[in-house]
Amino acid sequence: MAKLSHYGEKGEVQMVDVSEKAVTTRTAAARGFVKMKPRIVSAVRSLKNRKGNPLEVARIAGIAAAKRTAEWIPLCHPLPLTHIDVTARLCQNGVEVRSTVTTAAQTGVEMEALVAVTAAALTVYDMCKALDKGMEITDIVLTEKTGGEEWRLPSAEGCAEARAMSTTAHKTVKLLLADDNPLVRELIVKGLEPVCEVETSTDGADALLKVVDAPPDVILCDYKMPGLDGRQLFEKLRARESTRHIPFLFMASRPDIEERLRPLVDGVEDFITKPFLIKDLVRITKKVVDRLHLEKLQKKASRPGVIQGRLEEMSMIDLMQSLEMGQKSCRLIVRQNGAQCELYFASGQCRDAKIGSVEGDDAVYKVVLWTAGEFEIDFNAASASTRTTTTRNTTGLLMEAMRLMDEANRDTVETP
Repeated sequence: MAKLSHYGEKGEVQMVDVSEKAVTTRTAAARGFVKMKPRIVSAVRSLKNRKGNPLEVARIAGIAAAKRTAEWIPLCHPLPLTHIDVTARLCQNGVEVRSTVTTAAQTGVEMEALVAVTAAALTVYDMCKALDKGMEITDIVLTEKTGGEEWRLPSAEGCAEARAMSTTAHKTVKLLLADDNPLVRELIVKGLEPVCEVETSTDGADALLKVVDAPPDVILCDYKMPGLDGRQLFEKLRARESTRHIPFLFMASRPDIEERLRPLVDGVEDFITKPFLIKDLVRITKKVVDRLHLEKLQKKASRPGVIQGRLEEMSMIDLMQSLEMGQKSCRLIVRQNGAQCELYFASGQCRDAKIGSVEGDDAVYKVVLWTAGEFEIDFNAASASTRTTTTRNTTGLLMEAMRLMDEANRDTVETP
Protein backbone atom coordinates (compact mmCIF):
# COMPACT_ATOMS: atom_id res chain seq x y z
CA MET A 1 0.00 0.00 0.00
CA ALA A 2 1.39 3.44 -0.93
CA LYS A 3 2.12 5.75 1.98
CA LEU A 4 1.76 9.50 2.35
CA SER A 5 5.02 11.07 1.22
CA HIS A 6 4.68 14.37 3.10
CA TYR A 7 5.14 12.78 6.53
CA GLY A 8 8.38 11.65 8.14
CA GLU A 9 8.89 8.51 10.26
CA LYS A 10 7.65 10.31 13.39
CA GLY A 11 4.71 11.92 11.65
CA GLU A 12 6.33 15.29 11.17
CA VAL A 13 5.40 17.25 8.05
CA GLN A 14 8.13 17.48 5.41
CA MET A 15 8.70 18.51 1.81
CA VAL A 16 9.52 15.49 -0.32
CA ASP A 17 13.19 15.33 -1.41
CA VAL A 18 13.27 14.86 -5.19
CA SER A 19 17.01 15.47 -5.58
CA GLU A 20 17.69 11.94 -6.81
CA LYS A 21 14.96 12.00 -9.44
CA ALA A 22 15.76 12.60 -13.11
CA VAL A 23 14.63 15.75 -14.87
CA THR A 24 11.97 14.73 -17.38
CA THR A 25 9.17 16.41 -19.30
CA ARG A 26 6.01 16.09 -17.22
CA THR A 27 2.45 17.06 -18.09
CA ALA A 28 -0.80 17.07 -16.12
CA ALA A 29 -4.38 17.85 -17.14
CA ALA A 30 -7.44 18.65 -15.04
CA ARG A 31 -11.03 19.75 -15.48
CA GLY A 32 -13.92 21.27 -13.55
CA PHE A 33 -17.46 22.51 -14.09
CA VAL A 34 -19.45 25.55 -12.95
CA LYS A 35 -23.12 24.63 -13.02
CA MET A 36 -25.44 27.54 -13.89
CA LYS A 37 -29.11 28.22 -14.44
CA PRO A 38 -30.19 28.73 -18.07
CA ARG A 39 -30.64 32.49 -17.67
CA ILE A 40 -27.05 32.83 -16.43
CA VAL A 41 -25.79 30.80 -19.39
CA SER A 42 -27.76 33.10 -21.69
CA ALA A 43 -26.25 36.17 -20.03
CA VAL A 44 -22.72 34.80 -20.44
CA ARG A 45 -23.42 33.84 -24.05
CA SER A 46 -24.67 37.34 -24.89
CA LEU A 47 -21.83 39.01 -22.93
CA LYS A 48 -24.33 40.83 -20.71
CA ASN A 49 -21.93 41.13 -17.78
CA ARG A 50 -20.69 44.46 -16.44
CA LYS A 51 -17.34 42.93 -15.49
CA GLY A 52 -16.59 41.73 -19.02
CA ASN A 53 -16.23 38.27 -20.58
CA PRO A 54 -15.99 35.81 -17.65
CA LEU A 55 -14.58 33.03 -19.82
CA GLU A 56 -11.54 35.03 -20.89
CA VAL A 57 -10.91 36.47 -17.43
CA ALA A 58 -11.17 32.95 -15.97
CA ARG A 59 -8.63 31.67 -18.47
CA ILE A 60 -6.09 34.33 -17.51
CA ALA A 61 -6.77 33.74 -13.80
CA GLY A 62 -6.09 30.01 -14.21
CA ILE A 63 -2.78 30.65 -15.96
CA ALA A 64 -1.69 33.14 -13.30
CA ALA A 65 -2.69 30.84 -10.44
CA ALA A 66 -0.83 27.84 -11.87
CA LYS A 67 2.41 29.83 -11.81
CA ARG A 68 1.97 30.49 -8.08
CA THR A 69 0.88 27.04 -6.95
CA ALA A 70 3.77 26.69 -4.48
CA GLU A 71 2.44 29.77 -2.66
CA TRP A 72 -1.06 28.22 -2.42
CA ILE A 73 -0.05 24.69 -1.41
CA PRO A 74 2.61 24.78 1.34
CA LEU A 75 4.58 21.63 0.49
CA CYS A 76 4.52 21.94 -3.30
CA HIS A 77 7.85 22.38 -5.07
CA PRO A 78 8.30 25.66 -7.01
CA LEU A 79 8.60 24.44 -10.59
CA PRO A 80 9.73 26.04 -13.88
CA LEU A 81 6.57 25.73 -15.94
CA THR A 82 7.19 25.58 -19.68
CA HIS A 83 3.57 25.70 -20.82
CA ILE A 84 0.12 26.42 -19.34
CA ASP A 85 -3.13 26.09 -21.28
CA VAL A 86 -6.48 26.91 -19.70
CA THR A 87 -9.82 26.84 -21.53
CA ALA A 88 -13.27 27.90 -20.32
CA ARG A 89 -16.06 26.66 -22.58
CA LEU A 90 -19.72 27.58 -22.32
CA CYS A 91 -21.93 24.47 -22.26
CA GLN A 92 -25.70 24.09 -22.17
CA ASN A 93 -25.94 24.28 -18.38
CA GLY A 94 -22.71 25.91 -17.26
CA VAL A 95 -19.03 26.43 -17.97
CA GLU A 96 -16.51 23.63 -18.40
CA VAL A 97 -12.95 24.51 -17.41
CA ARG A 98 -9.89 22.50 -18.50
CA SER A 99 -6.18 22.95 -17.94
CA THR A 100 -2.95 21.41 -19.18
CA VAL A 101 0.38 22.23 -17.53
CA THR A 102 3.88 21.15 -18.65
CA THR A 103 7.29 21.30 -16.99
CA ALA A 104 10.78 19.89 -17.33
CA ALA A 105 11.52 18.99 -13.72
CA GLN A 106 12.02 16.23 -11.14
CA THR A 107 8.41 16.09 -9.98
CA GLY A 108 5.00 16.37 -11.53
CA VAL A 109 2.59 19.26 -12.09
CA GLU A 110 -0.70 17.69 -10.95
CA MET A 111 -1.28 20.41 -8.36
CA GLU A 112 -0.53 23.15 -10.87
CA ALA A 113 -3.19 21.76 -13.21
CA LEU A 114 -5.74 21.46 -10.38
CA VAL A 115 -4.98 24.95 -9.06
CA ALA A 116 -5.43 26.38 -12.57
CA VAL A 117 -8.89 24.80 -12.90
CA THR A 118 -9.90 25.82 -9.38
CA ALA A 119 -8.87 29.44 -9.85
CA ALA A 120 -10.59 29.61 -13.24
CA ALA A 121 -13.82 28.16 -11.81
CA LEU A 122 -13.74 30.56 -8.86
CA THR A 123 -13.24 33.44 -11.29
CA VAL A 124 -16.27 32.38 -13.32
CA TYR A 125 -18.26 32.37 -10.07
CA ASP A 126 -16.93 35.79 -9.09
CA MET A 127 -17.71 37.26 -12.51
CA CYS A 128 -21.30 35.93 -12.47
CA LYS A 129 -22.26 35.98 -8.78
CA ALA A 130 -24.17 39.24 -9.18
CA LEU A 131 -26.61 37.30 -11.37
CA ASP A 132 -26.89 34.21 -9.16
CA LYS A 133 -25.06 33.23 -5.98
CA GLY A 134 -26.40 29.66 -6.20
CA MET A 135 -23.99 28.48 -8.89
CA GLU A 136 -22.17 25.22 -8.10
CA ILE A 137 -18.50 24.43 -8.70
CA THR A 138 -18.30 20.67 -9.27
CA ASP A 139 -16.25 17.83 -10.75
CA ILE A 140 -12.78 19.29 -10.19
CA VAL A 141 -10.56 16.33 -10.97
CA LEU A 142 -7.17 15.40 -12.38
CA THR A 143 -7.70 13.67 -15.72
CA GLU A 144 -4.17 12.73 -16.80
CA LYS A 145 -0.46 12.89 -15.95
CA THR A 146 2.53 11.90 -18.06
CA GLY A 147 6.24 11.77 -17.32
CA GLY A 148 7.33 9.94 -14.19
CA GLU A 149 4.40 7.72 -13.24
CA GLU A 150 1.85 7.65 -16.06
CA TRP A 151 -1.82 7.90 -15.05
CA ARG A 152 -5.17 8.59 -16.71
CA LEU A 153 -8.60 9.02 -15.17
CA PRO A 154 -11.01 6.38 -16.46
CA SER A 155 -13.70 7.92 -18.69
CA ALA A 156 -11.95 11.28 -18.75
CA GLU A 157 -13.26 11.99 -22.22
CA GLY A 158 -16.19 14.31 -22.86
CA CYS A 159 -17.61 17.49 -21.46
CA ALA A 160 -18.52 17.54 -17.75
CA GLU A 161 -21.80 18.98 -18.96
CA ALA A 162 -22.82 15.55 -20.15
CA ARG A 163 -22.67 14.15 -16.61
CA ALA A 164 -24.45 17.17 -15.22
CA MET A 165 -27.38 16.72 -17.59
CA SER A 166 -28.62 13.16 -17.62
CA THR A 167 -26.24 10.32 -16.94
CA THR A 168 -27.45 8.94 -13.64
CA ALA A 169 -30.90 7.96 -14.84
CA HIS A 170 -29.62 6.04 -17.86
CA LYS A 171 -27.39 3.87 -15.68
CA THR A 172 -30.61 1.87 -15.22
CA VAL A 173 -30.21 0.68 -18.84
CA LYS A 174 -27.72 -2.17 -19.31
CA LEU A 175 -25.98 -2.61 -22.68
CA LEU A 176 -23.93 -5.63 -23.79
CA LEU A 177 -21.14 -4.77 -26.24
CA ALA A 178 -19.79 -7.65 -28.36
CA ASP A 179 -16.63 -6.89 -30.36
CA ASP A 180 -13.42 -8.89 -30.76
CA ASN A 181 -11.20 -5.80 -31.24
CA PRO A 182 -9.93 -4.66 -27.79
CA LEU A 183 -9.09 -1.13 -28.98
CA VAL A 184 -12.55 -0.62 -30.48
CA ARG A 185 -14.15 -2.03 -27.31
CA GLU A 186 -12.23 0.41 -25.14
CA LEU A 187 -13.18 3.42 -27.28
CA ILE A 188 -16.85 2.45 -27.37
CA VAL A 189 -16.98 1.83 -23.62
CA LYS A 190 -15.51 5.26 -22.93
CA GLY A 191 -18.05 6.86 -25.22
CA LEU A 192 -21.05 5.02 -23.77
CA GLU A 193 -20.16 5.12 -20.06
CA PRO A 194 -21.95 8.45 -19.50
CA VAL A 195 -25.05 7.05 -21.23
CA CYS A 196 -25.65 3.57 -19.81
CA GLU A 197 -24.15 0.64 -17.93
CA VAL A 198 -21.85 -1.26 -20.31
CA GLU A 199 -20.79 -4.92 -20.14
CA THR A 200 -18.37 -6.28 -22.74
CA SER A 201 -17.90 -9.58 -24.57
CA THR A 202 -14.86 -10.55 -26.63
CA ASP A 203 -16.78 -12.62 -29.20
CA GLY A 204 -20.21 -13.97 -30.13
CA ALA A 205 -19.97 -17.12 -28.03
CA ASP A 206 -19.03 -15.15 -24.91
CA ALA A 207 -21.90 -12.73 -25.60
CA LEU A 208 -24.38 -15.59 -25.97
CA LEU A 209 -23.43 -17.04 -22.59
CA LYS A 210 -23.72 -13.66 -20.89
CA VAL A 211 -27.11 -12.90 -22.46
CA VAL A 212 -28.51 -16.29 -21.40
CA ASP A 213 -27.17 -15.84 -17.87
CA ALA A 214 -28.26 -12.21 -17.38
CA PRO A 215 -30.19 -10.65 -20.29
CA PRO A 216 -29.20 -7.01 -20.98
CA ASP A 217 -31.62 -4.29 -22.05
CA VAL A 218 -29.91 -3.79 -25.42
CA ILE A 219 -27.10 -5.42 -27.43
CA LEU A 220 -24.49 -3.61 -29.56
CA CYS A 221 -22.68 -6.14 -31.71
CA ASP A 222 -20.01 -6.27 -34.41
CA TYR A 223 -21.02 -8.34 -37.44
CA LYS A 224 -17.66 -9.95 -38.26
CA MET A 225 -16.25 -11.86 -35.28
CA PRO A 226 -14.34 -15.17 -35.17
CA GLY A 227 -16.37 -18.25 -34.33
CA LEU A 228 -19.94 -17.16 -33.70
CA ASP A 229 -20.42 -13.98 -35.73
CA GLY A 230 -22.91 -11.20 -35.07
CA ARG A 231 -25.65 -12.51 -37.35
CA GLN A 232 -25.44 -16.01 -35.85
CA LEU A 233 -25.65 -14.51 -32.37
CA PHE A 234 -28.71 -12.52 -33.40
CA GLU A 235 -30.44 -15.61 -34.85
CA LYS A 236 -29.74 -17.73 -31.75
CA LEU A 237 -31.12 -15.03 -29.45
CA ARG A 238 -34.20 -14.52 -31.63
CA ALA A 239 -34.87 -18.26 -31.41
CA ARG A 240 -35.14 -18.08 -27.60
CA GLU A 241 -38.40 -16.89 -26.07
CA SER A 242 -36.60 -15.14 -23.19
CA THR A 243 -34.19 -13.14 -25.38
CA ARG A 244 -36.01 -12.50 -28.69
CA HIS A 245 -37.33 -9.14 -27.45
CA ILE A 246 -33.88 -7.60 -26.72
CA PRO A 247 -33.13 -4.61 -29.02
CA PHE A 248 -30.14 -5.28 -31.28
CA LEU A 249 -27.74 -2.83 -32.97
CA PHE A 250 -25.27 -4.04 -35.61
CA MET A 251 -21.86 -2.53 -36.43
CA ALA A 252 -20.86 -3.49 -39.97
CA SER A 253 -19.48 -2.19 -43.26
CA ARG A 254 -21.95 -0.74 -45.75
CA PRO A 255 -21.65 -3.71 -48.18
CA ASP A 256 -22.27 -6.16 -45.32
CA ILE A 257 -25.30 -4.17 -44.16
CA GLU A 258 -26.87 -3.86 -47.60
CA GLU A 259 -26.00 -7.32 -48.96
CA ARG A 260 -25.91 -9.62 -45.91
CA LEU A 261 -27.81 -8.04 -43.06
CA ARG A 262 -30.58 -5.71 -44.13
CA PRO A 263 -32.26 -8.10 -46.61
CA LEU A 264 -32.04 -11.11 -44.28
CA VAL A 265 -32.34 -9.83 -40.72
CA ASP A 266 -35.71 -8.70 -39.46
CA GLY A 267 -36.15 -6.84 -36.20
CA VAL A 268 -32.77 -5.11 -35.90
CA GLU A 269 -33.04 -1.80 -34.05
CA ASP A 270 -30.47 -0.02 -36.21
CA PHE A 271 -27.29 -0.44 -38.25
CA ILE A 272 -24.10 1.53 -37.53
CA THR A 273 -21.95 1.79 -40.63
CA LYS A 274 -18.21 1.16 -40.25
CA PRO A 275 -15.97 3.08 -40.15
CA PHE A 276 -17.77 5.37 -37.72
CA LEU A 277 -17.02 8.20 -35.33
CA ILE A 278 -17.57 7.31 -31.66
CA LYS A 279 -19.80 10.35 -31.23
CA ASP A 280 -22.06 9.09 -34.03
CA LEU A 281 -22.26 5.62 -32.49
CA VAL A 282 -23.11 7.17 -29.11
CA ARG A 283 -25.80 9.35 -30.70
CA ILE A 284 -27.50 6.39 -32.38
CA THR A 285 -27.23 4.16 -29.32
CA LYS A 286 -28.43 6.87 -26.97
CA LYS A 287 -31.73 7.15 -28.85
CA VAL A 288 -32.43 3.51 -28.06
CA VAL A 289 -31.25 3.90 -24.46
CA ASP A 290 -33.52 6.92 -23.99
CA ARG A 291 -36.51 4.97 -25.26
CA LEU A 292 -35.74 2.04 -22.96
CA HIS A 293 -35.34 4.43 -20.05
CA LEU A 294 -38.80 5.84 -20.71
CA GLU A 295 -40.24 2.33 -20.85
CA LYS A 296 -38.68 1.56 -17.47
CA LEU A 297 -40.15 4.75 -16.03
CA GLN A 298 -43.55 3.80 -17.42
CA LYS A 299 -43.42 0.41 -15.68
CA LYS A 300 -42.64 2.14 -12.39
CA ALA A 301 -45.34 4.80 -12.82
CA SER A 302 -47.65 5.30 -9.84
CA ARG A 303 -50.51 6.19 -12.21
CA PRO A 304 -51.32 3.99 -15.22
CA GLY A 305 -50.21 5.60 -18.46
CA VAL A 306 -48.36 8.48 -16.77
CA ILE A 307 -44.58 8.93 -16.62
CA GLN A 308 -42.98 11.55 -14.40
CA GLY A 309 -39.35 12.62 -14.22
CA ARG A 310 -36.91 15.52 -14.25
CA LEU A 311 -35.09 17.27 -17.07
CA GLU A 312 -31.85 16.80 -15.16
CA GLU A 313 -32.38 13.07 -15.79
CA MET A 314 -33.57 13.30 -19.39
CA SER A 315 -33.24 16.38 -21.57
CA MET A 316 -36.01 17.83 -23.76
CA ILE A 317 -34.22 16.70 -26.92
CA ASP A 318 -33.94 13.15 -25.55
CA LEU A 319 -37.61 13.14 -24.54
CA MET A 320 -38.88 14.33 -27.91
CA GLN A 321 -36.63 11.96 -29.86
CA SER A 322 -37.78 9.03 -27.72
CA LEU A 323 -41.45 9.86 -28.25
CA GLU A 324 -40.84 10.15 -31.99
CA MET A 325 -38.91 6.86 -32.19
CA GLY A 326 -41.62 5.08 -30.25
CA GLN A 327 -44.36 6.76 -32.35
CA LYS A 328 -46.12 7.71 -29.12
CA SER A 329 -49.33 9.71 -28.81
CA CYS A 330 -49.44 11.65 -25.56
CA ARG A 331 -49.42 14.97 -23.75
CA LEU A 332 -46.04 16.16 -22.44
CA ILE A 333 -46.12 18.80 -19.70
CA VAL A 334 -42.86 20.47 -18.68
CA ARG A 335 -42.52 22.82 -15.71
CA GLN A 336 -39.61 25.11 -14.82
CA ASN A 337 -39.54 27.94 -12.25
CA GLY A 338 -43.30 28.46 -12.38
CA ALA A 339 -43.50 28.33 -16.18
CA GLN A 340 -45.35 25.47 -17.89
CA CYS A 341 -45.19 24.14 -21.42
CA GLU A 342 -47.72 21.71 -22.91
CA LEU A 343 -46.85 19.66 -25.99
CA TYR A 344 -49.15 17.19 -27.75
CA PHE A 345 -47.85 14.29 -29.82
CA ALA A 346 -49.65 12.11 -32.36
CA SER A 347 -47.76 8.99 -33.49
CA GLY A 348 -44.49 10.61 -32.38
CA GLN A 349 -45.08 13.94 -34.14
CA CYS A 350 -45.38 17.12 -32.08
CA ARG A 351 -48.52 18.83 -33.43
CA ASP A 352 -49.27 21.41 -30.71
CA ALA A 353 -47.11 23.34 -28.22
CA LYS A 354 -47.78 26.27 -25.90
CA ILE A 355 -45.88 28.24 -23.23
CA GLY A 356 -48.02 31.08 -21.95
CA SER A 357 -48.80 33.23 -24.98
CA VAL A 358 -46.11 31.57 -27.13
CA GLU A 359 -47.42 28.79 -29.37
CA GLY A 360 -46.35 26.40 -32.10
CA ASP A 361 -42.78 26.15 -33.35
CA ASP A 362 -41.56 29.07 -31.19
CA ALA A 363 -42.82 27.35 -28.04
CA VAL A 364 -40.84 24.22 -28.95
CA TYR A 365 -37.68 26.26 -29.63
CA LYS A 366 -38.08 27.87 -26.22
CA VAL A 367 -38.71 24.71 -24.16
CA VAL A 368 -35.83 22.82 -25.79
CA LEU A 369 -33.50 25.24 -23.98
CA TRP A 370 -34.83 24.18 -20.56
CA THR A 371 -32.25 22.03 -18.75
CA ALA A 372 -33.88 21.83 -15.33
CA GLY A 373 -37.41 21.20 -14.13
CA GLU A 374 -39.93 18.36 -14.14
CA PHE A 375 -41.86 16.61 -16.88
CA GLU A 376 -45.01 14.48 -17.07
CA ILE A 377 -45.98 12.28 -20.01
CA ASP A 378 -49.65 11.31 -20.04
CA PHE A 379 -50.57 8.72 -22.66
CA ASN A 380 -54.24 9.06 -21.70
CA ALA A 381 -54.44 12.77 -22.58
CA ALA A 382 -53.23 12.79 -26.20
CA SER A 383 -56.65 13.97 -27.40
CA ALA A 384 -56.98 16.78 -24.85
CA SER A 385 -55.96 19.18 -27.62
CA THR A 386 -57.18 18.97 -31.19
CA ARG A 387 -55.17 21.97 -32.41
CA THR A 388 -52.27 21.89 -34.82
CA THR A 389 -49.95 24.82 -34.16
CA THR A 390 -46.59 23.45 -35.33
CA THR A 391 -45.42 23.56 -38.94
CA ARG A 392 -42.68 20.90 -38.83
CA ASN A 393 -42.38 17.28 -37.78
CA THR A 394 -40.57 16.43 -34.54
CA THR A 395 -37.21 15.91 -36.22
CA GLY A 396 -37.60 19.18 -38.13
CA LEU A 397 -38.46 21.07 -34.94
CA LEU A 398 -35.42 19.70 -33.13
CA MET A 399 -33.09 20.36 -36.06
CA GLU A 400 -34.31 23.95 -36.32
CA ALA A 401 -34.01 24.41 -32.54
CA MET A 402 -30.39 23.22 -32.64
CA ARG A 403 -29.69 25.40 -35.67
CA LEU A 404 -30.97 28.43 -33.75
CA MET A 405 -28.77 27.52 -30.78
CA ASP A 406 -25.73 27.17 -33.04
CA GLU A 407 -26.56 30.49 -34.67
CA ALA A 408 -26.78 32.17 -31.28
CA ASN A 409 -23.38 30.72 -30.35
CA ARG A 410 -21.83 31.96 -33.61
CA ASP A 411 -23.22 35.43 -33.02
CA THR A 412 -21.38 35.61 -29.70
CA VAL A 413 -18.36 37.86 -30.11
CA GLU A 414 -15.29 36.50 -28.32
CA THR A 415 -13.27 39.33 -26.85
CA PRO A 416 -9.49 38.94 -26.52
